[in-house]
Amino acid sequence: MVKGPELVEMRSLPSENQRTTDNPDMQRDISSLRYLYATPKLRSSPGLSSVMGYVAVTTDEGSKVMGRRDVLILFRGAVLGYEKLDNPKVNLHWYTYYTNVEPQSPHNKSSCGDQAQVAVRELLDQYKDEEISITITGHSMGAAFAAQTAVDLVGNGLNIIKPTGILPVMKACMVTAILFACPPPSILGPLNAFSGLENLHILRVQNKYDNPNEHSDIGIEVKIDTSKSPYLKKALQNVHDLQNYLHGVAGVQGDGDFKLEVYRDLALVNKYVDGLKDEYNVVARWWTEKNKSMVQMDDGSWVLMDHENDDDDDDEGNRSSLRSRI
Repeated sequence: MVKGPELVEMRSLPSENQRTTDNPDMQRDISSLRYLYATPKLRSSPGLSSVMGYVAVTTDEGSKVMGRRDVLILFRGAVLGYEKLDNPKVNLHWYTYYTNVEPQSPHNKSSCGDQAQVAVRELLDQYKDEEISITITGHSMGAAFAAQTAVDLVGNGLNIIKPTGILPVMKACMVTAILFACPPPSILGPLNAFSGLENLHILRVQNKYDNPNEHSDIGIEVKIDTSKSPYLKKALQNVHDLQNYLHGVAGVQGDGDFKLEVYRDLALVNKYVDGLKDEYNVVARWWTEKNKSMVQMDDGSWVLMDHENDDDDDDEGNRSSLRSRI
């Protein structure tokens, strides 16, 4: 039994080798290769597996843009009831979730962590004659998985490419983990090996009012403060939400004011919560089967389409309608 692929942020998971992003400008650059599954190993649900994320790699065109081949590993945050740390009925430590094996599940003959490591090694072998980097990211529980994966890869030397005919010397690929709402060390698992590891960079993005006393001490912290955003009506209510974090990254100016330096569709703030001010006319919690009449435009933005198009309506007109209120 598999809990749905639709749980993975930012969209329903693509089929293998399908594009993995909502951003049309990036759709040519990244392709999906493999899903990653984890098992809670619950007595009440033997054989249960959940999609936790996927491993992707830049296409030839995307590699030219980046100047190297990048392997991307993405982990989602906690969504299912048994994944929540405040669930009194389930004592599921995220590290055991990362390492559990379930023989009764066709997806978890190996653990989520082992699946990620195998996928990375296959890609490094496939592109061994190229310049390669590894980027790992996740939110909340996914940040814990991402941190552990980064440490496991580097600590076990799985980011090293052995000498080949073209590459006469052994080369270590740089591993970068970008963690959103990273949990405290007591939840992350055995990350003692982090200090002193070469070719590993960890960047933690932390919203100011999101569990401010539970920060992790690993890596470099980037602080954001979405309470400064003029677009949010209840800025302190959804500080842990991933879309809130990404909105903050696009607009926070250090200790200064909030200004959207990077265009990020405001409609995404309301994807799972009711966070935008009503004046922006975006339906709350619109990410459902039919998205509550929110329709994606050709440029990747989302707008409310709750009426039949007039003859003179077009995508640009709909986008302008939203942007005029920003």
